[in-house]
Amino acid sequence: MLRYRRLALLVIDEFARRGQTDWEDRVLFELLNKRYGDQKDTLLIANQKRADFLESVGPSIADRMKELGAVIDCTWLSFRKPPGETQ
Repeated sequence: MLRYRRLALLVIDEFARRGQTDWEDRVLFELLNKRYGDQKDTLLIANQKRADFLESVGPSIADRMKELGAVIDCTWLSFRKPPGETQ
């Protein structure tokens, strides 16, 4: 985990696709909390609605994000869908 703490910027894509086990949640919280304390930038990317995302990160991480970061809603159409197909 130390190598992920040292990075100036950590990007975690497909955040919602994690297993959400107790172990994963604890490790993720520990990593994000250490990066928060070290004032390191972290970007979490997920294909979720805002409320679902905030629930999945949990109240502790959500509070830290509100203090030093933001949730940005990207509501454009998927680039992976064929032309003419709606979401």
